[in-house]
Amino acid sequence: MMKKRLAVLTFFWVFLWISSAFAAQNAVVDADNLPLLDGPQKGANVIRRLKKGMHLQVSNYPTEGYYKARTPEKQIGWVGADSLDLKKTAPEQTDSSAE
Repeated sequence: MMKKRLAVLTFFWVFLWISSAFAAQNAVVDADNLPLLDGPQKGANVIRRLKKGMHLQVSNYPTEGYYKARTPEKQIGWVGADSLDLKKTAPEQTDSSAE
């Protein structure tokens, strides 16, 4: 019985740890031509440039001054923490079928 309880507790701990790793928050790009990088460090390759005002999902915690980010097109990269405006609410959704 003790082994079963330990296995269940271990499963829930691992589940919570994994889900927190994928947690994200909303952010808005606060600088024009912000580089989306392939790593969280100076000298990383630029994947593309982001426009000011673009909405992103970013990790909850920065790594060495960079947030891991996902663009609306689902592209993943890293952006400088000082070039983002972190938002607590989801970006407004537009309904294109209303036109």
